Amino acid sequence: FKEIYRSGMKDLSYAVVGSSLDAYLRTNEKDKIEVISKFSDYNSLDVLIPIADYFSTNQMTDQIPWFEQKMKHLNGLDLWYMLQYFGALSMEAPDKYQQLSISTFEKYAITHPQSFIRLAAVQGLSLLSDTPGVDTLIKEIKGQERDPELRVIYEQF
Repeated sequence: FKEIYRSGMKDLSYAVVGSSLDAYLRTNEKDKIEVISKFSDYNSLDVLIPIADYFSTNQMTDQIPWFEQKMKHLNGLDLWYMLQYFGALSMEAPDKYQQLSISTFEKYAITHPQSFIRLAAVQGLSLLSDTPGVDTLIKEIKGQERDPELRVIYEQF
Protein backbone atom coordinates (compact mmCIF):
# COMPACT_ATOMS: atom_id res chain seq x y z
CA PHE A 1 0.00 0.00 0.00
CA LYS A 2 2.95 2.34 0.50
CA GLU A 3 3.13 3.15 -3.21
CA ILE A 4 -0.57 3.97 -3.22
CA TYR A 5 0.02 6.35 -0.30
CA ARG A 6 2.95 7.97 -2.13
CA SER A 7 0.80 8.39 -5.22
CA GLY A 8 -2.02 9.92 -3.17
CA MET A 9 0.39 12.46 -1.70
CA LYS A 10 0.82 13.83 -5.25
CA ASP A 11 -2.91 14.37 -5.78
CA LEU A 12 -4.39 17.84 -6.32
CA SER A 13 -6.97 17.37 -3.56
CA TYR A 14 -5.82 18.32 -0.05
CA ALA A 15 -8.18 15.72 1.34
CA VAL A 16 -6.52 12.96 -0.70
CA VAL A 17 -3.04 14.27 0.13
CA GLY A 18 -3.87 14.44 3.84
CA SER A 19 -5.42 10.96 3.94
CA SER A 20 -2.47 9.51 2.06
CA LEU A 21 0.00 11.30 4.30
CA ASP A 22 -1.82 10.07 7.39
CA ALA A 23 -1.73 6.48 6.16
CA TYR A 24 1.94 6.75 5.19
CA LEU A 25 2.92 8.14 8.58
CA ARG A 26 1.42 5.00 10.14
CA THR A 27 3.77 2.71 8.20
CA ASN A 28 7.22 1.52 9.25
CA GLU A 29 8.99 3.60 6.60
CA LYS A 30 12.16 5.35 7.72
CA ASP A 31 11.73 8.55 5.67
CA LYS A 32 8.72 9.98 7.48
CA ILE A 33 10.44 13.22 8.52
CA GLU A 34 11.64 13.73 4.95
CA VAL A 35 8.10 13.18 3.69
CA ILE A 36 6.67 15.54 6.31
CA SER A 37 9.14 18.23 5.25
CA LYS A 38 7.56 18.25 1.78
CA PHE A 39 4.22 19.22 3.32
CA SER A 40 5.20 21.32 6.32
CA ASP A 41 4.55 24.58 4.45
CA TYR A 42 0.94 23.67 3.67
CA ASN A 43 -1.81 25.47 5.59
CA SER A 44 -4.71 23.15 4.75
CA LEU A 45 -6.06 21.38 7.82
CA ASP A 46 -6.40 18.20 5.75
CA VAL A 47 -2.61 18.13 5.51
CA LEU A 48 -1.77 19.71 8.86
CA ILE A 49 -3.69 17.23 11.01
CA PRO A 50 -1.66 14.15 10.00
CA ILE A 51 1.55 16.08 10.65
CA ALA A 52 0.31 17.47 13.97
CA ASP A 53 -0.84 14.01 15.00
CA TYR A 54 2.53 12.49 14.11
CA PHE A 55 4.46 15.16 16.03
CA SER A 56 2.15 14.84 19.03
CA THR A 57 1.97 11.04 19.09
CA ASN A 58 5.75 10.80 18.84
CA GLN A 59 6.33 13.55 21.44
CA MET A 60 8.40 15.61 19.03
CA THR A 61 8.47 18.62 21.33
CA ASP A 62 11.09 20.32 19.17
CA GLN A 63 8.22 20.88 16.72
CA ILE A 64 6.36 23.24 19.04
CA PRO A 65 7.62 26.23 17.00
CA TRP A 66 6.07 24.59 13.90
CA PHE A 67 2.71 24.55 15.71
CA GLU A 68 3.21 28.20 16.71
CA GLN A 69 3.80 29.18 13.10
CA LYS A 70 0.88 27.18 11.73
CA MET A 71 -1.65 28.39 14.29
CA LYS A 72 -0.96 32.01 13.31
CA HIS A 73 -2.66 31.28 10.00
CA LEU A 74 -5.67 29.39 11.31
CA ASN A 75 -9.08 30.37 12.65
CA GLY A 76 -12.27 28.69 13.72
CA LEU A 77 -12.39 24.93 13.90
CA ASP A 78 -9.03 24.62 12.16
CA LEU A 79 -7.38 26.50 15.01
CA TRP A 80 -9.38 24.55 17.59
CA TYR A 81 -8.13 21.24 16.18
CA MET A 82 -4.52 22.40 16.18
CA LEU A 83 -4.82 23.64 19.77
CA GLN A 84 -5.81 20.10 20.80
CA TYR A 85 -2.66 18.57 19.31
CA PHE A 86 -0.57 21.47 20.58
CA GLY A 87 -1.85 20.90 24.12
CA ALA A 88 -1.14 17.18 24.03
CA LEU A 89 2.40 17.81 22.83
CA SER A 90 3.02 20.66 25.28
CA MET A 91 2.33 18.47 28.31
CA GLU A 92 5.53 16.49 27.74
CA ALA A 93 7.67 19.37 26.54
CA PRO A 94 10.84 20.58 28.28
CA ASP A 95 10.58 23.84 30.25
CA LYS A 96 11.62 26.16 27.42
CA TYR A 97 8.86 24.82 25.18
CA GLN A 98 6.31 24.69 27.98
CA GLN A 99 6.88 28.38 28.63
CA LEU A 100 6.35 29.09 24.93
CA SER A 101 3.18 26.98 25.01
CA ILE A 102 1.89 28.79 28.09
CA SER A 103 2.41 32.15 26.36
CA THR A 104 0.61 30.92 23.26
CA PHE A 105 -2.35 29.54 25.20
CA GLU A 106 -2.53 32.76 27.24
CA LYS A 107 -2.62 34.89 24.10
CA TYR A 108 -5.48 32.88 22.60
CA ALA A 109 -7.34 32.67 25.92
CA ILE A 110 -7.34 36.44 26.35
CA THR A 111 -7.42 37.94 22.87
CA HIS A 112 -9.10 35.57 20.45
CA PRO A 113 -12.52 36.83 19.32
CA GLN A 114 -14.15 33.38 19.29
CA SER A 115 -15.19 32.08 22.69
CA PHE A 116 -14.67 28.41 21.83
CA ILE A 117 -11.04 29.18 20.94
CA ARG A 118 -10.60 31.03 24.24
CA LEU A 119 -12.07 28.00 26.02
CA ALA A 120 -9.76 25.61 24.15
CA ALA A 121 -6.79 27.76 25.14
CA VAL A 122 -7.78 27.70 28.82
CA GLN A 123 -8.21 23.94 28.57
CA GLY A 124 -4.73 23.77 27.04
CA LEU A 125 -3.37 25.77 29.94
CA SER A 126 -5.05 23.40 32.38
CA LEU A 127 -2.99 20.57 30.85
CA LEU A 128 0.07 22.49 32.06
CA SER A 129 -1.29 23.25 35.52
CA ASP A 130 1.63 21.45 37.18
CA THR A 131 3.86 24.27 35.95
CA PRO A 132 4.31 26.96 38.61
CA GLY A 133 2.12 30.00 38.03
CA VAL A 134 -0.26 28.39 35.55
CA ASP A 135 -3.13 27.93 38.03
CA THR A 136 -2.88 31.62 38.93
CA LEU A 137 -2.82 32.56 35.24
CA ILE A 138 -5.94 30.47 34.59
CA LYS A 139 -7.76 32.21 37.45
CA GLU A 140 -6.78 35.61 36.07
CA ILE A 141 -7.98 34.68 32.58
CA LYS A 142 -11.28 33.37 33.94
CA GLY A 143 -11.72 36.58 35.92
CA GLN A 144 -11.17 38.72 32.79
CA GLU A 145 -13.65 36.80 30.62
CA ARG A 146 -16.61 38.91 29.51
CA ASP A 147 -18.69 36.30 27.71
CA PRO A 148 -21.38 35.26 30.22
CA GLU A 149 -21.78 31.77 28.72
CA LEU A 150 -18.05 31.14 28.89
CA ARG A 151 -17.94 32.42 32.48
CA VAL A 152 -20.55 29.78 33.37
CA ILE A 153 -18.43 27.10 31.72
CA TYR A 154 -15.34 28.31 33.57
CA GLU A 155 -17.18 27.91 36.87
CA GLN A 156 -17.43 24.18 36.08
CA PHE A 157 -13.65 23.72 36.32
